[in-house]
Amino acid sequence: MFNDFEINKIRIKQTDNNLLTLEDKILGKYKDGVFVFAKSENYADDFGLQWENFPKTQFDSFSGKNISKARMEEALQSDLSELRDKKVLEIGSGSGRFTEILAQSGAYVDTLDLSKAIFVNQRNNSKFSNKIRFIQSDFLKVPLPKDEYDYVLALGVVQHTPDSYQTINEMISYSKKGGKVIFDHYIKGLFEGNNRRLTARLLRKIILKFNQKEKLSTIKLIYNLFYPLHKFFGFSKFLSKVLRTFSPIMTHHGSLDLTDDQFYEWGLLDTHDNLTDYYSHKISVREMRDFLNSLEIDSSSVFKGTNGINVLIKK
Repeated sequence: MFNDFEINKIRIKQTDNNLLTLEDKILGKYKDGVFVFAKSENYADDFGLQWENFPKTQFDSFSGKNISKARMEEALQSDLSELRDKKVLEIGSGSGRFTEILAQSGAYVDTLDLSKAIFVNQRNNSKFSNKIRFIQSDFLKVPLPKDEYDYVLALGVVQHTPDSYQTINEMISYSKKGGKVIFDHYIKGLFEGNNRRLTARLLRKIILKFNQKEKLSTIKLIYNLFYPLHKFFGFSKFLSKVLRTFSPIMTHHGSLDLTDDQFYEWGLLDTHDNLTDYYSHKISVREMRDFLNSLEIDSSSVFKGTNGINVLIKK
């Protein structure tokens, strides 16, 4: 189902010692089931550490919930049956919570992540290896064919790249004519989404200066300090929302149906995600629509969703 890796229609070769070469130039290597084209250190390193510490937390198959599936259906604006036998490019897959959903739905998936989280994804989803190709690469430099995929998907990713608009344009270039490009994005606005969490925004600027181990230990300390308050007021959606206005941590009390242990772990995971992301762009609904209207695409849909703005483009 997959074409070989190629650049300008020249095939990348895999040598006996698993180096990936193009005309005798080494581009990367094949390691532990992953095609590696990325540098060992990059701006996504904190995400790699994050998913090593929370490898299966958000997996539906692990949590016993349908949270990831529901979010995927929200993004697709349909059920998942339309994915069967379709070719999907998934960008920024982390530990693979959505990779699992895609493979279970019968899609063939090229899934990539810039960080070492792709190795966590490979371990989590190795049983689907006949349907998935795992790739560690900068999305803007990955040697994959353009105009090729039925779906190009990025959930929880675009706002964490250096330039959201460049990333969106690049996503569209990989979609075939008539294909769909699907992503979400943090929303701009003082009282929109997580933007009202002013304490967290100030704290993030300090934590970003720490090394990885200091970040994780500091966030755990802060989280354990504030979490009991969130748990106490968890019975009320209104009070939970008020608390989230000044608390620096993230929890899902009042919004997700989880066990006590899951509330704790999901909240700690998302707090680390929110306080360590190197890039954290925000776009308003109007700005997104204006940008999409400037592109040569067939149609687009922009609406508020679980993670800010949801966008579906038909090329």
